[in-house]
Amino acid sequence: MDRSSGLCGIAVKGIRRLPDQSRTTITVCVACAAGDDPVAGETLFDRIAGYLKDDPAIEVRTAECLAVCERPVTVAFQAPGKWTYLLGNVDETVPLDDIVAAARAVAQSPTGIPAMADRPAFFENGVICRVPPVTE
Repeated sequence: MDRSSGLCGIAVKGIRRLPDQSRTTITVCVACAAGDDPVAGETLFDRIAGYLKDDPAIEVRTAECLAVCERPVTVAFQAPGKWTYLLGNVDETVPLDDIVAAARAVAQSPTGIPAMADRPAFFENGVICRVPPVTE
């Protein structure tokens, strides 16, 4: 298997392609507190939402708790019919271009599993898990 594909040796079968594959969602845990910042998740959400307010291809939303409290701030990248990535230890000051690059990499990958070369450093180092897409 081609390791540059980012599939890490995992066979991906049975993923149906949904109509709007380019749309992606960033979900930020707003319950996350990091170090001395009790609202680190809210801070990150506000930064991302403000940065992407005019980008219809990326939806930014909050989650009250993603239940990964030992690795704040937690962020999920999701796209229809594709694998979802859950990342932890995302610094609330991460460059916003890196957040956008990660979201686009998930959306533009045929399966939602971006090639390693397309993953910003925070993405490479923060993966907690990936979840396969739900198919009907």
